[in-house]
Order: sequence, then C-alpha cells, then structure tokens
Amino acid sequence: MNTINKESQELLDEFFKEHKLFFCDDISWDLHAPHPEGNLWERLSFLFSKFGFFETSLKELDDNYMDKQTFYKRGDNPNYHENKRYVIQEVLEEKIHNPIHVSFKPHSNEEGYLISIHPGHTRNYSSIFLKKNLKKGFYYIRKKYYNNDKIFKGLKEMKSFEDIMQHWKERPLTKYEKKIRGTKNVCNFVHLMSDSVGKLRKTKYHKETECYILKLWNWHAVVKDNDDKVLKVDLLHTTKYLDYIRESSKDITNILFEKRLTIYTNSNVDVKSHFKNIREYLLQKAEQYKGRHPMLKFITDKHKKKEFDFNVKVVDEKPDNISKLNGDKGFAIWIDKDILGSITRDIYEFLVFTRKDIKLAETEDKKISVVNCRNTGNKKWTIHKEFYS
Repeated sequence: MNTINKESQELLDEFFKEHKLFFCDDISWDLHAPHPEGNLWERLSFLFSKFGFFETSLKELDDNYMDKQTFYKRGDNPNYHENKRYVIQEVLEEKIHNPIHVSFKPHSNEEGYLISIHPGHTRNYSSIFLKKNLKKGFYYIRKKYYNNDKIFKGLKEMKSFEDIMQHWKERPLTKYEKKIRGTKNVCNFVHLMSDSVGKLRKTKYHKETECYILKLWNWHAVVKDNDDKVLKVDLLHTTKYLDYIRESSKDITNILFEKRLTIYTNSNVDVKSHFKNIREYLLQKAEQYKGRHPMLKFITDKHKKKEFDFNVKVVDEKPDNISKLNGDKGFAIWIDKDILGSITRDIYEFLVFTRKDIKLAETEDKKISVVNCRNTGNKKWTIHKEFYS
C-alpha cells in the first residue's frame, strides 16, 4: 500500500489548486519540436557527438573505461553514448518504469505551445531518435491557461495521490528485498531546490510554462523488521539506474569488433556506396550543425578508422543461418534488394537493435535483419518501419 507523508500531501493539495494534470499513453515522438529535418539532430548527436557512437565504441573495449569505479564516476550524464543506448533500448522494449513530465503553456499569439520536458529528457530524445511514441507521460498546464485544449482531449485527468501513483512501476527486486519488505510503501514528492533565479522551491519547476512538476523523489518499502539492520527498500528504478546501464553495455562492442560488420544482400545495386552516400550526407549536416549547441561538439573524423569499415557480401537469396555463414562471430545485417532504396539510416544506427542477450532484430517482412552471430538464444526485437524509412 502506498502512503504519503504530510509535507508531500500539502504540496499535492497546493498543486491541484493551480494545475490540471493528465495522463497520456501515446506521446507523439515529434511532440516537442516538429522539425523540417525530422530527427536529424538526434541522429547526428548519436553518431558524431564527442560522447557518440564513433567516439565511444572503441573506448568501451578498454576495461578501465568500463571499470565499475570509473563508470560510476562518470555518473548519470544523458550525453554519454552508453546512457543513451540503454534508454533507447528501454523505449524499444517499452519498459519505461516512470512517466515523463511534459508541461504546456499557450504561446502569446495563441498558436501552439511552449513545451518543457523534464524528468524525461533522455526518454524523449530516444523517442525522437527511434521515431517511436512513448507510452507513459504526465501532461501539465496551469488552470489559468487551460481552455479545453485539443491536445488534452480524450486524456484521463488525474486529481489525487492515488491517481498519479497508478503510473509508477517498482524496479525489479532481488529475492532478499522481496523477503524483507513489508506491505507499506512511503512516497515523497518534496525536495527543496533553487530555481534559475535562486528562488527556493519544494520541487522541480518549469519556468517556461510556470508549472510545478510532481517528481517522485523517494519511494521505498518499509521493512518487516530490523533484524538485518535494513531500514528500507528503494523502489525507484533510478536507484539502480547506473547498474542497469553498465550491465546492458557489456559485450556489445566486444561482439561488434571481434569481426568486421558484414551486410548480406541479394541486391545488384552497390550497397556499400548506398551507405557511404548516407554517411557523407550526415557528415555534411554535422558540419552545418557544429556550434549550434554549447554542450554538443561534433567530431566527424572517428568514423574513418578501419574498425568502422564494413563488408558487403552478395548472395542469391537470404541465408537460412546467417550466424553460421558469419562464423558465429560479430554482428551481421541482412538487407533485401526490395528495401534498400527505402533506407535512410547510417548502417551503424541499426546497432541500437543489438545487445548481448538479443539474438535477432528484424522488420515484420524480414527484409532487414540484424543478427547477433555469437548469441545462441532466441530473444528477438522488431525493427519498426518508421525507424529506417
């Protein structure tokens, strides 16, 4: 049973006097910033930023880089490639535990909204990168700005502590944690913090939209007794976040670099040139984008390293066992001749569909397959059409 402390209940009472709050289970990937170039910015940062794929992948081969102490020292920085990759894959599996928080304020010209997203920045980035909608979000607006807005139509309004707690999911607990936890959970929504102008507030505040945000700062289960001197069991996913990232990162680059990436295809078109042309286009765009964001520096030369070259092997038809054909090593990708022309992604963007425990990721029509040739299991992901086209 979830309970709330007095200070948090007072905060919620104040909040609901001034705000309307809705739950959305289908958040459009381009909600925040519909852009004429779609998700290009997110793709460029994934590939070419100073923390991106080409800059980071070779580092991940270094045991010191992935050493637990070094890894934790880097911390929860959403710009790091391994952090982005982990959240992208959580979105792929629809395993998001906590809602993202999206606040709205009508523009002064009454066309569109100012929108602020946090917590949930990296999940929103991942949604845009994948072109895949998120399934769990809170929509906020000040009552003084609410006018039966179309964007909230059909959404369930939340008005109480019980309403909002339906949408948090406990992290996976160990057998020991399950054994010692009691039946009472304690929730805390209060965390004193200064805003951008130094004003002390009880919780997170979106200045652009004038909205307070109901971030669940603490959520724990009270233990049955104190024989083990354990006072509580943390239930929030964030308490184990870095553990999950580090675990999910294991072996991805070891598998990648144990054998050069190989594309198998039945296409008579020059497949290598197709993907090199895509790379050149993206590099040109990365050069144009340099300097637009103070926290993001594009590095556009690491892709030239020989480790990032790839082979193309033309066959008459799709092999029955790509893993065996590839020597049971590395990653391999099947691309059918009928779909090649539809692909606008860099070949290495498809590696977001790889993890040590995933054997295969492919489109519903099986015309694109990403194969973990080392893995002998049968766990599978689906590559959605919006991703590649």
